[in-house]
Amino acid sequence: MSLKIRLGIGFLVALNLVTAVFLYKCLCENVALKIENFAWKYEVHGLAQYAATMQAISDYKSGRLRILKLTLGGESKFTGEKDGQFEIWSRTYYEDPSGIGKYSGEQFAESYNRKMRYMLKHPEEFADEKQ
Repeated sequence: MSLKIRLGIGFLVALNLVTAVFLYKCLCENVALKIENFAWKYEVHGLAQYAATMQAISDYKSGRLRILKLTLGGESKFTGEKDGQFEIWSRTYYEDPSGIGKYSGEQFAESYNRKMRYMLKHPEEFADEKQ
């Protein structure tokens, strides 16, 4: 085998090894990012759900029947709309590159609304909750 062929084969083998290492590194980083992404979403979901449930119970005890609607920027306030017995209030979030603000707001509003609707549908379970 000539020297040129050996050098060509050697170069191709080295190039394949570098490519394999690069792809392996990218795959590992991608998996790590997915795990990290899952971890913060799991944590934010739990915290938002807890906070929203506590706020919904507090509002229900005070006789405030609200549903939250997520809005970008501004302030949280009554929108002037109603959904049955519920007043619709805006729940604001602010844009950020990570998307955590919007995700957190979505989780809070969904949990709050679910709890508020459940309490209105099953008042007997929360009779001691109302003042």
